Amino acid sequence: DDRLAAARVGGAVPVEPVDESFAGLVERYAPTHLQCTPSLATMLVADPADRRALGTIGHVMLGGEPLPTALAAELHALLPGRLTNMYGPTETTIWSLVHEIDVVPPGPIPIGRPIGNNTVVVLDPRGERVPVGTYGELHIGGDGVARGYHDRPQLTAERFVDRPGLGRVYATGDVVRLGADGIVEF
Repeated sequence: DDRLAAARVGGAVPVEPVDESFAGLVERYAPTHLQCTPSLATMLVADPADRRALGTIGHVMLGGEPLPTALAAELHALLPGRLTNMYGPTETTIWSLVHEIDVVPPGPIPIGRPIGNNTVVVLDPRGERVPVGTYGELHIGGDGVARGYHDRPQLTAERFVDRPGLGRVYATGDVVRLGADGIVEF
């Protein structure tokens, strides 16, 4: 081998270029799951090679920003397996609600139902539950809720609140509505 001979006499050994693109990484590692933002997914479907690679992944999980309905429809048609919309702020240990997209709705993509050991409630500005189907502020409770912000007692007191009958919850500031089926729409 010429590379071995070059190495023995102190010559440089040629290095094979490695394709570090998304498509190259998918080809090399054959991932079964991908978690990314809708913005990144938009870029991936726009590039032909990345789009083909994305179409081989069995489960794509999107979160971190609202999922546009058009992108959900495009991914739903492209993917061979599952498509999941995920929601959750850092203050509640990242993912708090998930929604499996089996059928793309004509309107906004729901953020779903709470995952295990989480609770969600939609409250009005007075901290009272709003009727089903009415918009209000999303509050998340459960094992994943952080204790508060480091060295920010005033902000902690504003966002991590005790609600009668609910216990300690995180006030997300996000406006949502809860459907009769228990699915939350952002």
